[in-house]
Order: sequence, then structure tokens, then C-alpha cells
Amino acid sequence: MELVTIHYRTEADKKPCDSCSQTERIVVSKRSIAQLYRVTLLQPLLIAFGVVVIFVPVAVKASESKPKLKPHPLALPNTHDPGEVDKPELVPFVVKDTTQLPGIVVDETEAELVGKWQYSTHTPPYVGLGYLHDQKQGKGASSVTFTPELPAAGVYEVRLSHCYNVRRSTNTPVTIHHADGEKTVRINQQDIPQHDRLFRSLGHFQFESGRHGWVRVSTDGTDGKYVIADAVQFLPVQKQALRAHSPDAAADSKPRHYKLTARASEIDSRVKSHPEIGFLVDTKDGKPADLQHAAVDTRVTPRGKLVIWLMSHNEQLFDRINSYGIHVLRPHYANRWFSICCREAPVGEHCRGNIRLEAATGMDFSDDVMIPEPDGMMERSFQFVKWLESENPAGNWGQFLTGDNKGLRWEDIIISGSSHGSTTAARFAKHQKVSRVVAFCGPRDQLQSWQSLPSATPENRYFGFSHVLDGGWTGDHYCRSWELLGMHRFGPVVNVDNTKSPFKNTRRLITDFDVGGDARRAHSSVQPGSRAYRNENTKAYMHEDVWRYLFTHPVNSVGRAVPMDADCEKNQR
Repeated sequence: MELVTIHYRTEADKKPCDSCSQTERIVVSKRSIAQLYRVTLLQPLLIAFGVVVIFVPVAVKASESKPKLKPHPLALPNTHDPGEVDKPELVPFVVKDTTQLPGIVVDETEAELVGKWQYSTHTPPYVGLGYLHDQKQGKGASSVTFTPELPAAGVYEVRLSHCYNVRRSTNTPVTIHHADGEKTVRINQQDIPQHDRLFRSLGHFQFESGRHGWVRVSTDGTDGKYVIADAVQFLPVQKQALRAHSPDAAADSKPRHYKLTARASEIDSRVKSHPEIGFLVDTKDGKPADLQHAAVDTRVTPRGKLVIWLMSHNEQLFDRINSYGIHVLRPHYANRWFSICCREAPVGEHCRGNIRLEAATGMDFSDDVMIPEPDGMMERSFQFVKWLESENPAGNWGQFLTGDNKGLRWEDIIISGSSHGSTTAARFAKHQKVSRVVAFCGPRDQLQSWQSLPSATPENRYFGFSHVLDGGWTGDHYCRSWELLGMHRFGPVVNVDNTKSPFKNTRRLITDFDVGGDARRAHSSVQPGSRAYRNENTKAYMHEDVWRYLFTHPVNSVGRAVPMDADCEKNQR
């Protein structure tokens, strides 16, 4: 007859005892008395199968007791008596011991408080001693920041705990500071959190190891309602388990590489031709001129980023972007005006920059063109993403739509292009904050001054790559734009052909591989294609690490600032 000993504690403590063998014993507690009762009822049945169940009490050592949590010294004390709660049925969901939760949990006792916050236990559930609320005061000036000590770099699911009722804020701003930048979401704290009525998922994010990331609960725009701050949980995500950045994304039942096309005019009936600037829906011979491309590989762990590519479709580049776990699309937008407009000499210092911004936004920035909103890059990209979400739900394109479905989540969008496309990308990023800018052979506009304007996109998010024989490089167009954009503050110009990734964490990359002195080849040599740098024997591309770096290097990892180059001509008018 087999003997199974079940050790139980005489104190409500879930820690395994020193003498317990995990293979032979089950550790329970008074808190698990219901489980003991069920086992007791099963004892006759177990004996019938040759198993004897013996209950043995285990003394708890004083050394096993946990350190008592102390309230945050800057928070006002709780005014409610113990047991005074408005929802007694939710008390079982309270987690007083954070060590019983998986992952890394940062409680309010360890957080950084700004402004006045008060403890409460009146509305369960909560983590630890209780939760904090802002007293409906100090709106816009109060915050609670949770900073974890992460053991390893990687993707983590971030969950926020809060109790809920009709007195809570419906649009609490929560900012996640991660390896790829920052993301702010607004949450409704009247909604029931989906995980044990306590934690709600904010998404999956890449973090560096150590104390580089944080989550901040703020009070901006929450007038008249209580903002709750309790705890934040960081759960490491295995690659095979990660489905998408969006917490409510459905997994693709048949993961594969999706490549999709659609005409802008078929997606949106408002789309029109603008022949005066060569912006057409159909060519002169009746062929579609407004074809748009998109791609996603659901076999790859997603990063929750979307590249909007402003140049001709490059399938090889799209394949690589997808292999990094990034969505990509190419909208049809006005990009042929350059040979028609702003041809006067000298050209106005804002002429080209304003047209670029109008072509990107569909807003009235220029007197030289008239591009309405449905024909701007922003709106066409937005309509394309909505179409993709409908036609390709397995691709989870909807994660890039705002909560009200009225626009794109630009903080998750990488804007990229080559040549004049990269110039428009950078001009747009000055106006609209984006996740990052990747500029191949650009930006140009050596006679324009927009590069010096204040930037909505932080300067450390601009990346550039050029060949040194490109006319834009030899003419100081690129070095001028790079420095006026502030990219020299994050590292020197680095030759990728003699420096390994991460290329000194710089933002300015160049190559000097042999192009036979051909400036035209040099101009198009920094992206995948027939003119790119290849190994003579294997024909493999030599800049694979560069392309991955440009699109995935953490924006908060930067090189040392260097002075502007006095030999780079800034005034070219």
C-alpha cells in the first residue's frame, strides 16, 4: 500500500516547508481548508486503491515569516476601518502577498509619488496593503511611477491592477516607457479588469534589463473622478506564446506570410486624381496608378509596430521588415510634384517643406498645391489599415487604430522612405510624433529650413543610412539634414563596413563599398535590390545587420554626442 503524506501548516502561509518533498507531499494551509475537506472525503476511495492519506501538521519557523509591508511614507493614511468595504464579495480577489503573483510586481509601496495620494481599502480587490487614489484633486499635477528591476531584456506583458466602480476615472492616462520609446494609453477604471478582476493588460513591450523601463499612472484630463494606482505586473513572454502586441488580438490559426494589395480608389470613394501635379488614379493608358501594398508575417513574434513606406514598393525590403516582427504598408500618395512645383530660383525656403507636409497630411500647408484630406498620406494609410483589418483579421492590423477608430496610433508607427520619400518622412515626423524615422539616402531639401523646426518626434528617433558616393552625400545634403535634425547628438557618423552592430548606438550610418564610381547606383544601394552590397561568392546581402538595426534598435540606446561637422556646408542657398 502506497503512503502519501500531506503536510499542512498551522499558520496561513503558502510557502513550502523545509522538510517537504515536492514529489511526495502537498503543502496546504488553513486558507486551503476546503481542499483538505475534499481530500478527506476522498480518503476511503484512495484506501481502496492502496493509498493511505496521513495529515501531519508542520510547525512554521519564525524565520519563514515575510517582512511586513509598510505604507508609502508620502501617501496619506487609510481612513476606513478594517473590514469596511463596499463590495464584500470581491474580498477573495485581494492579493496581499505580491510574491504569490507571477512575474515581477511593483506595488505602490515601491513607487514614486508626485502630488497628494491617499490609501484606501474600501473597494476591493487590490494588491498588498491597499490602493492609492488622488482624492479627485491636483488633476494634471499628480502621478505614480512604477519602476521594475527586470532580470533580463526581452518582451514583457505589462498589466496594471486597479479596483473599479462608477466613481472611477473613465480616461486615466497610463504611460509605458520601454526600449522602443513610450506609449500612452487611456483606460476606463470603471471597467472590470480581465485578469482575476484585478489586473488589466496594457500590451506587450520590449524592455532592457535593469531599471530602464517604467509605467506611470497620471491624472491629466480626469476631472471629477478618482484615479486609482495600485500595482504593475511585468510578465516575461516566451516567443512561442506571444501572439500580438494587442491584448485582445486573436491568434492566427494558420500562421503565414500575408502579402496584400488594394487600390486606394476602391477603398475610399473620396479619392481623386490631381493631374496638375502628376498624382493620378489611372495612368494615361488606363492602368491602375493607385495600387497600395501591405505585408505581415504571423509566423514571427510581433513587435507591435507598423512601417509606412514612402517610396516605390520594395518586396525584398518588406520581407525583411516582416521578418523583424513588424507590419508594413505602402500607401499611394502625392510624390511626383517635385519636378513640377517649387522650380523657381532661388526657391522659397519653405516651399518644398510645405508641399511635403500637405502631401502627407492632406491639410492646407502650401499655396502651390491643393491636396485634400482623402488624398493625403495620413488618411490613405488610415483607410488602408481599416480595410486590412477587415480583409486580413489574422494580421491584427486593428492594433494600429485608435480606440475610437478615427485615426492611426502614430506612436506605434515607423515612417520610412528613400530619397525624396525619406525627406517627406522626416518632414512629417517634425509635425507628427511617430515611433521612429528611417531615412534611406536622405533627407534632402538642402535649400529648405524645415529641418531646424521644433520636432514633435524626439530627435533620438531619427535614423539615416547613405552611400558616400551618393550625390546627396557628396553635396552635403544629407549631413546638413542629419545635423539640423539633431542626429549628431546621438553619435558620430559610422561606416557600417568596418564597424559591427550596434554601430556605436549612433543614428548616422554610411557605407563606402565599391559601386564603380557610379553615383546613381550609390543612391539606391542602401536598401535591398539589384544595386545593394552583396558577397561575391554567396550573393548574400552584406547589410542585413544594418537594416535590422535601423528598424529595431532601441531608441533609448544612444551614442555619445559629437559636435557638428564644420566641413558640412549648412547654408546652401
